[in-house]
Amino acid sequence: MTASCAISRFLERRSAAVALVFVAIASARIASTYSVFSFTIDEPGHFACGLQYLTKHVYRYLTEQPPLAGAAIALPPLLAGVRPLGEENYNLEGRDVILRSPNPDRTLALMRLGILPFFWLACAVVYLWCRRYFSGAVAPLAVALFTLLPPVLAHAGIACTDMPLTGCLGAAFLALILWAASPGWKRAALLGAAVAFAVLAKFTTLLYLPAVAVLALLFYLAAERPGLLRIVALLRERAAIFGFAVCIGALVIWAGYWFSFGKVPGWNIRLPAPEFFDGLLVAQAHNRRGHPAYLLGHFSVNGWWYYFPIALAVKTPVAFLLLAGSGIYVSCRRLTAKAWLHWES
Repeated sequence: MTASCAISRFLERRSAAVALVFVAIASARIASTYSVFSFTIDEPGHFACGLQYLTKHVYRYLTEQPPLAGAAIALPPLLAGVRPLGEENYNLEGRDVILRSPNPDRTLALMRLGILPFFWLACAVVYLWCRRYFSGAVAPLAVALFTLLPPVLAHAGIACTDMPLTGCLGAAFLALILWAASPGWKRAALLGAAVAFAVLAKFTTLLYLPAVAVLALLFYLAAERPGLLRIVALLRERAAIFGFAVCIGALVIWAGYWFSFGKVPGWNIRLPAPEFFDGLLVAQAHNRRGHPAYLLGHFSVNGWWYYFPIALAVKTPVAFLLLAGSGIYVSCRRLTAKAWLHWES
């Protein structure tokens, strides 16, 4: 038996254990930064929103950011005895609560600790995805690479919304493809709940998830070439169950806003979870208005279409980019070969 075969067999047998070791090492690295860096400009505001949400059961400070991340950030300090001050400005409220607490460094560390479970969720998504669609030997290696990415470690170590979105959006997409492959009531409920948690993590889910769903659908059509009749049959088979998933998702989102009911600010209508709809309106107004941003020495209030490609290229290790490019190339070749087989048959 060659060394590579022995390693592969070991990873296959101890797949979950090896992955957990990598996650534990990464978690220790993340936690070690809690006392090193002072709070960022966004962290006090998210903290204040979460405190208001958990203590007063309302969400009115910053409705353009849904409550899940703030609640996770505020929960550990709240359990440790930290209480809100009731200031009108959420940024000042969060800052003053931190600085007036008995131990500001401990309070900040507890805030950041609330984000760690979302990092674990993201690692679990990577593991389950790779184990299902590749192998038990591949899954822990994928987790290892994910836990070594500097942007992942950085965002997992601050009390902001990025890591909650990463974990919840990944879980929502995985739930979507599992449901699409084998629709059932349990998977539909899982799909609805996962999408709801992703929406409660960040409203950009409402753009990102449909975009990747359409992309996945295009790949499926290219690989399987199901034909119009087959597509119609698949849609009919899944329509009712998908409606059930939508109902579950709506219920979970409503629960995320404490089952509130009232008039939506700016609309002359009363709806469940009015803060949700107000948040969408505020986020839309923010997008139209823009905010100051800088890139490569330039200033803009509307951003740049090439910001994220540049950020991806600059912040991601070159070795990881090369591996990702190789994986995309191999996957596309397999997809092309499968498509040609369907075409010839």
